[in-house]
Amino acid sequence: MKQLIVDLKNLFRNNWKFLLIIFIIILFILNYNEVKIGIIDGWNNK
Repeated sequence: MKQLIVDLKNLFRNNWKFLLIIFIIILFILNYNEVKIGIIDGWNNK
């Protein structure tokens, strides 16, 4: 169990940028309609 925790810490420590990018992409896909509406409203200066 301790080895699993050590491995997870190393995974996050060494690959946090890649994991953050994946997380942002997943959030963008899940909230696509809201993001699209926000971009269009910003483009049209609403």
